[in-house]
Amino acid sequence: MQRLLMRLLTVAIVFVLAVTPALAQPAGETALLRFVHVIPAAAAVDVYIDGQLAIAELGFGEASSYVQVDAGARAITVTQRGVTTTLWQQEVTAAAGTALTLVASSTEPLGFQVYPDDLNPLGLGTARLTALHAAATAPTLDIILTDGRAVMPGLEYNQPYGTLDLPAAVYDIAAVPAGDTIENASLLPVSLKLNGGTSYMAVIYGAAAQPSLLLLSAPAQAAANSSYVRFVQATSGASVDVFLDDVVVAPALNLEDAGTEFIALPEGEYSLAARASGSDTDLITDTIEVAAGDRFTLLVQGAGDDAELVRADDPVSTISAEETVLNIINATTSGTVSAFAADAEVLGSVAAGESDSAILEPSDEGLTAAVEVGGASETVELLDVIYGGVYYTLLAVDGEDGAEVLLLKSTSLAQTADSAPGDRTVTVVTQAETTEVIEPVPPIEVAAATAEPTTAAQEPVVPEATEPPQVAVTAAPGGPTARVLVDPGANLHVRQYPSSDAFSLARAPSGALLSVIGRQGAEQLAPEETPEPEATEFVDPAFLLTDPDQDLDPVETWLFVTFRPAEGGEIDGWVNAFFLTVSDTAGRSQRLAELPTVPSNRAGEARQFTSDQLPPTATPMAADQVLATVLLNEGANLHLRRNPDPAAESLQLIPSGAQIVITGRIESGTWLRATYQGQQGWIASEYVTLALNGAPYQAARLDVISTPTPTPTPEATPAS
Repeated sequence: MQRLLMRLLTVAIVFVLAVTPALAQPAGETALLRFVHVIPAAAAVDVYIDGQLAIAELGFGEASSYVQVDAGARAITVTQRGVTTTLWQQEVTAAAGTALTLVASSTEPLGFQVYPDDLNPLGLGTARLTALHAAATAPTLDIILTDGRAVMPGLEYNQPYGTLDLPAAVYDIAAVPAGDTIENASLLPVSLKLNGGTSYMAVIYGAAAQPSLLLLSAPAQAAANSSYVRFVQATSGASVDVFLDDVVVAPALNLEDAGTEFIALPEGEYSLAARASGSDTDLITDTIEVAAGDRFTLLVQGAGDDAELVRADDPVSTISAEETVLNIINATTSGTVSAFAADAEVLGSVAAGESDSAILEPSDEGLTAAVEVGGASETVELLDVIYGGVYYTLLAVDGEDGAEVLLLKSTSLAQTADSAPGDRTVTVVTQAETTEVIEPVPPIEVAAATAEPTTAAQEPVVPEATEPPQVAVTAAPGGPTARVLVDPGANLHVRQYPSSDAFSLARAPSGALLSVIGRQGAEQLAPEETPEPEATEFVDPAFLLTDPDQDLDPVETWLFVTFRPAEGGEIDGWVNAFFLTVSDTAGRSQRLAELPTVPSNRAGEARQFTSDQLPPTATPMAADQVLATVLLNEGANLHLRRNPDPAAESLQLIPSGAQIVITGRIESGTWLRATYQGQQGWIASEYVTLALNGAPYQAARLDVISTPTPTPTPEATPAS
């Protein structure tokens, strides 16, 4: 029996994630939005546009495709994957005919930063590149070539940078602290393959000590009377440079690149050449003709004297917002290829050397493919989510050890907010509706989360069994910490036991820093106690993880923490990890599985309070005032300064978690005019998150306040 090896090829090298490009262009009264999730230690999220699910299961280090929206103000809502409990909401205004990238990179503040994309037409063999510094804890960076020359110096966190139009080529770059050399690189040297007719954004994100790089790509807009052409190296193990009219358009193209984007070409005739990468010898020479409106893929197949160019037309005319097209190109010499969506065959037995397509509906049950060669069959998963309005292409080729299959770069043609699977919606909260403070409840053993009012009229739950002896577990100085990740103005219950039904000892506000003692473990019984006969033996879920890169599900994980409110005292209790971002002592993401366990019947307690042993609730947010919540490490304070200058006189110290009224900003937005306990001054904006009536608020919307020029201090004149 013929041996079959089927593998899903990695479509990007370790530091570059290939993302879905958009072929659709904003036109008329529409705009394009794409979303990037690079918040360290945060789980996958769902993104809603005007209350309708638009992007599902966007994971850390991932970017969505472009979604076409009506121009104007759009309400963006973000939730944890699969539930409708809001993490944050914000308003984004998109002008007609524009494309925007929305990047979430930090919880301080929690929200998307908005960056305009330049998709204007590019000349033959020209690429466009910009970069974004999205590593919140990293210093200002210089993007340099490996020979030390600066490409993009002075790249600051969350600040847009201009674009560079460059010849299509492979560029070896690194990121270093501003003014430093490559020997001290933060981002080690990486190779960027930039294809012609394509706009790229290099996003640097993650930990300051070892950031990662995510390369976003999108086709540039087409000039009048143009077509779109995609180039694919369809031979395993080979790499080619593709030229049109002696201009390189796709450098070092190999199978793992999953093809180029669809490149816009004005109609006409072009001389094509494909050469082994770095060689001057042509493997293929041909003439291609493109007519206005054409859309096709050119595959370079074979190697050496057997190399040939194969044209495959792309059947995209039936794509709509609610339907998509899957095309299979079987470039093997034997065997058949089939595709399955939601466990049902949607395209079957495409023979060697042929192609076929099918119309699919959006699905969150994924896409799989199967190759059958010589009676042996193997199946592999290709996609988790299928969107409407997107063109998917599955390519099968002959590899050294058998058939190889991969998904070419997906292409958004008509994707809208109605293109995601299912019909999930969330309520878009307006300022007039935020009449009470609510707190999300973790979705424990339920299909979706609900909102729970923060009422205090509860009595502690008294266990029927004798309380076990309390284990002396305290937070070690400098141990793991957790930041509360709920909407500004909302609170997270610190409970007596690890259950959403347990008595609430306190309410930790958004942004509060908690000391993490451990995670839920087995009950600890007193010496005289015996387990109940029907009791299920505790199995540590960390022992069930088979992959070292996996972690515990935060929805199912309860942490025992110490909360120290600004009013004084401290509370030991249980919180659900779903609403936290947990960090180790170095500020890196903390694996929940590596935390020590705490007995699940350990009761939380509140200490050092004079009113019923319960801390007071958080101060309600003032109506119609912009409030800043201070987000600093435990025990640290923020200076309220006389002038917007780090060297200015400190008027007062503001503790972490305090809320301050904000009345304006300097033009750059780095300093905010603030009032705290009757004292007016200036605070640094990087240490606070803003809200208006409970909804996130952007500093750019504040009035700009001109600051007086300091009166010069006269120099002392020596006495005569």
